[in-house]
Parts: sequence; structure tokens; C-alpha cells
Amino acid sequence: YTDCFDFLRIYETRLHPYDMVLLDLYMPQMHGFDLAQRIRAHDHDVAIIYLTFIEDTDVILNAFSYIQPIGYLLKSYTSEAFKQKFTEKVEEYLANSKDKIFEVRTGHEVRFVSTSDVLLISSERKLKHFHLVNGDILDEYTSFDKHERICNKNHFYRVDRSIMVNLR
Repeated sequence: YTDCFDFLRIYETRLHPYDMVLLDLYMPQMHGFDLAQRIRAHDHDVAIIYLTFIEDTDVILNAFSYIQPIGYLLKSYTSEAFKQKFTEKVEEYLANSKDKIFEVRTGHEVRFVSTSDVLLISSERKLKHFHLVNGDILDEYTSFDKHERICNKNHFYRVDRSIMVNLR
């Protein structure tokens, strides 16, 4: 988005919230710190990564004092370095999450879903249905094996060959 207010209008009314927001610290209509606070007021779970050209440590520390982002990335990185740093931040976030995270690929979209947001996972052959607390159902073509390790360590119980239920 090039307009903060367009982003907020869509973000605050979106039925499927974002898992992560890359947020520039300096934007024309609104400072990135302020936008981060507006996002947090609406969504406490979204991961925020700040983007900036500024390498001044004081500015970066100030950015972290407003909202706890999962990190920041410098715009001056080469595209390869940016991709590597971004991947590291996402992997670090997923590894440190209090709940484990399912990576669910639905068509061209990838959703990161906390185990606490999943009521049950049902299966019709290779099609898995993630039934979420908010009523959504995400479909992914995969085997149970992909997610079973996460399920076994996070209070899921296999009812039969085609259903795993979250006991929390």
C-alpha cells in the first residue's frame, strides 16, 4: 500500500487478518510508530517487521519501545541479503512463538496459523481441512505427516485416521 489510511481501512475490516506486516518507519501520512500502534490496537497477534533506511541505533531502539516488532530490516540490503534476513526473522518468530504454528498453503496463499486457533483438522484423502476457532476453514492438499509432529506436541488427539482434535 502507498497510503497508510487505505491500508488501515482495509486492515481493520479484513475478515482474515494478516499474519505479518512489513512496516516502513517513515511514510508520508503517518509515522510508522503511529501506524504500528493503530495496528496493535486492532490486532495483538500480528507479527510486525519494521523497514528503514536509517541505521541509527537510537532510532531503531525508539521504534522497538513503541511496539514490540519481531525485528527490523534495512532497505539498503541487497535483494539477496534482504531475502536472507527476512527469512531468518520469520523462522526466528515461528520458533519462538508460544504456540506452535502451522504453515497452511491454500492455493497461492500461505497462512501461518497458531495451534490455539485450530479446533480440529479433518481429512479427505490428501485434502486437509483446518477448522478454525473463528469459523473459517482452510483447505490444503497435503498429508497428516506434515503437521503431525506439531499436533503431537500441542495437545491434539487423533480420533481416527481422518480427524485430529485440539484438546485445549
